[in-house]
Amino acid sequence: MKYYIYTFATFCCFLAVSYGQSDMEGIRRNCHFQANLAKIALITQIEGAVGVEKGLAKSDEEMDCIEIEKKRAQKEGETVVAETVGKIIPEVDALVSKNDQNEIDEFLKRTDYPAYKKSAMEAFKAKLKTWVPLVQSRMTKCRGE
Repeated sequence: MKYYIYTFATFCCFLAVSYGQSDMEGIRRNCHFQANLAKIALITQIEGAVGVEKGLAKSDEEMDCIEIEKKRAQKEGETVVAETVGKIIPEVDALVSKNDQNEIDEFLKRTDYPAYKKSAMEAFKAKLKTWVPLVQSRMTKCRGE
């Protein structure tokens, strides 16, 4: 099961890195697209862990604990996305809304967006590899193991 989840996450990452444009509106759309794919990968990971643990849970208290850990993981996941693939979104959104060509040109000069999005997705994948087992172990503790 883990193999399929990691494969799905890798596929989402591939799509996010390979999709994009060079104009600011295209970059803005791609930033949000990449962040949304990362969120989908996180939700898939969390739901996979919840499904396994709920299948093994024996009491309502264990189920409640798993739900609490699920909510905690969702909040942490939002932070993971914001710190990796979503880091550039506020700046890009501000540039698109201002539509100041000088600021846009400056951004494009100092930012190699294709390289940035690739490195951001790599950082996300690395964080995901350490974070998912942590979430799984916290949910396992709900069952007293």
